[in-house]
Amino acid sequence: MPPHPIELLEQVESWQWPPATGQVLVAIFKTDQNQDMRCRAALMLGDLAIFNEQIGQALLAAVRDADQPVDVRAAAAVALGPALEQTELVGFDDLEFDPPPLPEELFEQIQETFHDLSLDPTQPALLRRRTLEASVRAPEAWHRESVEKAWKTNDSEWQITAVFCMGYLPGFEDKVLEALKSPYQMVVNEAVFTAAERGMPEVFERLATMARDGQLSDEQRFTAIGGLGAMATQESVAVLNELSTSTHEEIARAAKEALMDAQVVAELDGVEEEWPEEDDFEPERGTAGADN
Repeated sequence: MPPHPIELLEQVESWQWPPATGQVLVAIFKTDQNQDMRCRAALMLGDLAIFNEQIGQALLAAVRDADQPVDVRAAAAVALGPALEQTELVGFDDLEFDPPPLPEELFEQIQETFHDLSLDPTQPALLRRRTLEASVRAPEAWHRESVEKAWKTNDSEWQITAVFCMGYLPGFEDKVLEALKSPYQMVVNEAVFTAAERGMPEVFERLATMARDGQLSDEQRFTAIGGLGAMATQESVAVLNELSTSTHEEIARAAKEALMDAQVVAELDGVEEEWPEEDDFEPERGTAGADN
């Protein structure tokens, strides 16, 4: 059996996709009999390399359609997140020379829909969480109260959503630190990356200790290593350099991949650090460090 088009596209970087990729993915998203393939197509449609207004309309229509499987609606919501964030960043002041991914009317329709769905208790919980997570990438006044309510629940999945959203809203630093002490590992994982990406210096020592602690599970150490990579500071790079020579093969590999991530972040921020030679890296797609 020949490979599915989705599987072929997943093997290629998005900037290398052929010109008709958007049309192919929309067709798969709308008509494929395999629900998993539809979800994967939705997430690929959110890539800004191919995103356009027509794709945005197709994704929004699916989110609104109660007859669609919940997983498909949720994936479509997530896929709209990058376009919302980029549109918020670019704005609508220079449409001729710097147009946003979404026209203003569609941007407002998406945010209004996501607001209504995320606050509607009759909607599936997965859809409510995903619409909140996507919409907060272009923050509005109502998000703060929704995130506070999500955090106060005893539901770990809602708490994961809350911590993710805290990464886009100021003033939640204390809650992020509190989340690092959660009994739920997935909440801790999300808090690590939120704290690291927000550049919270309070978490460095904790992450460094976790990353070095051989008594912790590999999953916990991978999470800490990924957080150090997201911090991309001189101190975090030093710890990753140390771990990249570990006799624990998976830890060493995770540290090398985190160093690559840190280098990308530092270059985007205009920060110069001391990096290992490129030949020292042995990246391998799908390793535990990357997955976590």
